[in-house]
Amino acid sequence: EAWMTAAGGAKPSIDVEKADEADDFEDIVDSPGGCRDAHAALIGDGDDMDNLESEFTITGEGGSDEDSSFDRTVGVMQEIVLDDGFQATLQGFCKEHCKHFEDTEENKLIYTKLFDQYCVLIEGMLQDKLKLAIPGFSMPDFLVELSERGEEEVDVAVFDLLLSFGDFNLFKANMIAEKAAQGAGGGLSLDGKASKIHQDEDSEGEERPDLADLLTVKSPKGKQ
Repeated sequence: EAWMTAAGGAKPSIDVEKADEADDFEDIVDSPGGCRDAHAALIGDGDDMDNLESEFTITGEGGSDEDSSFDRTVGVMQEIVLDDGFQATLQGFCKEHCKHFEDTEENKLIYTKLFDQYCVLIEGMLQDKLKLAIPGFSMPDFLVELSERGEEEVDVAVFDLLLSFGDFNLFKANMIAEKAAQGAGGGLSLDGKASKIHQDEDSEGEERPDLADLLTVKSPKGKQ
């Protein structure tokens, strides 16, 4: 007190409330429980913890069983279609038989025979692999569900492949494209991308195959 008077300063005020809090904290730390008691004093007891946890509990409803089943089927199908073995079979068929196709309106008898072989081989292989991975899988049922949900639900490569099973003209176009690619030193392959956008019409204004084409096989026009 003497040195404060000499310096001409006033006596410092003491915050009694803060001092009491400091004493309480020292009592807690010095207690047998130590830091555990300090932790409990800060956040509360067990009941308080339950209440605290409940405040941060995130609740939400997952998708339906139908959604989960459909998503699983789509995922498995995409893995199969983009598998190296599947693509090797697909490309092998196209490379072997594309030489028979011409970019004309005429549809030769061999075109339809090859289309039937293509469906049996490629679609059959896809279905067999799906049935192994998903017991009870039904392609007709899946196609009906896909037509109801919309084509954006599946990868572009998968959707185009499914279309090729039900549309002769698309199959023919793919074979002609493969023939042209071979002439240019390339080849036809499926490329799975995240894009889910299709236009109803292409750049030339021709109508794009509809989802209904998945459910019915078109008869080729101009068959000879």
